[in-house]
Amino acid sequence: MNTLMQWGKGKFQSGVVRRVWNLSAGFVIWSIWKERNKRIFRDKSCQTTRIWEEICRSIKETILSETWEEEDWKLNQEEWRIISKLNMEYSMVYLRAEKRIRPSTQSPKHFKYSGEHMIKLNFDGVSKGNPGQAGLGGIFRDSKENTKWVGVCGMGRRDDQ
Repeated sequence: MNTLMQWGKGKFQSGVVRRVWNLSAGFVIWSIWKERNKRIFRDKSCQTTRIWEEICRSIKETILSETWEEEDWKLNQEEWRIISKLNMEYSMVYLRAEKRIRPSTQSPKHFKYSGEHMIKLNFDGVSKGNPGQAGLGGIFRDSKENTKWVGVCGMGRRDDQ
């Protein structure tokens, strides 16, 4: 209750905890919407604890994907309690920032084909869970940048949630 009272008054000093607060409402609404759709269209439901874990995981992933300054992690006791509920700590962000890969200024901005009859493939993939839904896509281009083929493929079960 104390946490909710502080949030309502906007008394958090930490930039990280203010961001958690700003993200919370959106993730809660989105999770309720997804659960509603699952119940209506798939006749399935999740336990409340699993929904809450998903909300916390989404907030944590968002916080850890962003860039933070050291002062954003200066937390009072109540703020540390909130961050600990999300299983986060400053070292997670600090270590990520230290390992951040910066683009080389010497890397080419445009791919150079080694010959006239070369074909380049660009592709990417994504997965949700293991096992779970996954997809990949690719595009072939010739040395004149003409698209030769574009493909997208989805894999996995739809009922694994």
